[in-house]
Amino acid sequence: MAFERSLHTKKMSSRSMPPPGMTRGNTRSRFTKDFTPVTWQHYFEKCEDIQVGSDTFRVYESGCEGPAVIFLHGGGHSSLSWAVLSASLSKIIKCRILAIDSRGHGNTQTTNDDDLSANVLSRDIGNVVDAFYGDEVPHIILVGH
Repeated sequence: MAFERSLHTKKMSSRSMPPPGMTRGNTRSRFTKDFTPVTWQHYFEKCEDIQVGSDTFRVYESGCEGPAVIFLHGGGHSSLSWAVLSASLSKIIKCRILAIDSRGHGNTQTTNDDDLSANVLSRDIGNVVDAFYGDEVPHIILVGH
């Protein structure tokens, strides 16, 4: 309790560190956003295009053992929306990470990018998993938003 009280009573430096993604700005604005693009290599070990029939699905990967954590993004996003979580997760547990660009999103190319029905999207994921792992499919944990 005394330690906690001492933390509250000590004054923090007026020059605190900027939050992630922010840099020090001019005197008017305390912080400015940094929109410099960061490549997928900062977060994933590999990037692969998986061929399923006449469709090509972009898959970002990390890890090579343990259960497969498959990240599925929501509409209007790409699998790179999972980049920070994927990198953090792969550092704390042994797992295989797959982040798949869905039909009509990211760098995936399909013959019909407009059919975003639940049946088609779920079949796509099953086909990508089959093409990626073949007969040796590990335990799978699906994560989506």
